[in-house]
Amino acid sequence: MGACSSEECKSYKDFLKTSALVKALKDKEPTLLDKRLVEEMRTDKNVLVEAEIPLAESGKSALIALADRVLGSNKKALLVLPRATDANRLVDTLASLPITVEFLDEDAPALPADGAATVAPRAEAQILIGSFTACASLELSSKTFQSLFFLGFSAGSSLPGSDEFEQFIQQAQGIQVCWCSESVPLTLNGAVTRHLRVEDFRHINLEKESEVQLIHEFIEVGHELLAKPEALATIIEVEGRPRVAVFCNNPSETDLLEVLLKKRGIRAKKLIGNIPDHAVRETMDQVRNGEVEAVVLTDISGRGFPIEEFDLVVHHAAPEDPEIYLHRLGHPDSSSRLKRSVSLVGSTDLGNFHFLKKVVEFDFQSKSLPSNEEVASARFQSFNQEVKAFSTEDPQVLEYARLIKEEGSQEQSILFLLNQYLKVLPEALSNKKDKRSRRSRDRDFEGGDHEGSRDGRQKNGRDNSWGDSSRRRDGDRDDEQGERRPKPTRKDIRFYVG
Repeated sequence: MGACSSEECKSYKDFLKTSALVKALKDKEPTLLDKRLVEEMRTDKNVLVEAEIPLAESGKSALIALADRVLGSNKKALLVLPRATDANRLVDTLASLPITVEFLDEDAPALPADGAATVAPRAEAQILIGSFTACASLELSSKTFQSLFFLGFSAGSSLPGSDEFEQFIQQAQGIQVCWCSESVPLTLNGAVTRHLRVEDFRHINLEKESEVQLIHEFIEVGHELLAKPEALATIIEVEGRPRVAVFCNNPSETDLLEVLLKKRGIRAKKLIGNIPDHAVRETMDQVRNGEVEAVVLTDISGRGFPIEEFDLVVHHAAPEDPEIYLHRLGHPDSSSRLKRSVSLVGSTDLGNFHFLKKVVEFDFQSKSLPSNEEVASARFQSFNQEVKAFSTEDPQVLEYARLIKEEGSQEQSILFLLNQYLKVLPEALSNKKDKRSRRSRDRDFEGGDHEGSRDGRQKNGRDNSWGDSSRRRDGDRDDEQGERRPKPTRKDIRFYVG
């Protein structure tokens, strides 16, 4: 469990109330479980935590929450472990907590002499720690104990018998009961349900809480060939050019999409086939540096990409298999940039999309494309930012500006320059980058195939495997010749009419 990512949970002083405890933990960073346990146990309700966390780490959270309960109180807390040796994993945490403890097992660990926690007799101890075997002999009373905490009792641990456990936990009338483990074992589930899962009990599932609830949207577009590319370009422009991962169902869609996005001045890059790791890293560096705004992918080329680092995932076409839709979204968590998924739905997507909605059961929200006014406003804001950031000392540019001003044709000049900026310049820049990219690819692939492109996708730019069979078929002849075949002789063919 990593550090707490919430803005309200940067340090222990944000949620702990005891000054002595805050001071003892001032140099440490809280986890999400630390915060959640402290807050839920303060309600005096029973607490059930399900989390795949090592016992030492979940034990730290449990001890901090119990210390928060007992400091300043005249009641004790009881921490129950599966085995006596499990107490050894809590020594490091105990060394930093200003509390008194008693170990109930004979093989008790030794606390550091310079640590904050001290061992005390039962009458003075604030937290009692022991295995279930040692704790079972205690008489539980709400006059003595404030909280009873079971830690680490998962299916693979040493478990008490169901009858023995039932007899012990049913004594906890009027005592807050807490449970923290990966899951509740089946043999103990009945007793836990009867005595812990009572009215208003608190349930903490860290895996579900750490999952990001993505917003799933869909936009219906026309059936024209350019409807989807135009819609995608509009979304990117209006939303301030976020990082976008675009998924297509086949490579032919990526070709058209990349060209049309570049014509709109959007820095797009298509990748198809099995992409080597170094190409993924290079592309992501370009995305992080703002050199690439939209990465156009197929389901094959998108496998190695950290989709969580994008702001938006756009499905250019609905996949036939709903499982593919889930794979396209990666594994976002609370620290991920990815928060939205948008599907462009045309007439040919209706069958796949309705099947997708039925299977995945997400709440798909219907959205409309931005209006012409919104598009124009977004483009103007982008243009205005570039204008304000621009400065030049070029004498030729300054002379032209002076002549335009003297000529009195500012309005006509502005219209001409805007046309160049909005229509001509993006396409010119796109063509320039394409030529540079082709030269770079020629250098990269000179001398043979790269690792990771065994199906020929990298070399021939197609997302199929015909290149392999072609090379196997012609490979022997190429090796014998040792060089490329000469070009055929040009023929002079003439047609005479009349």
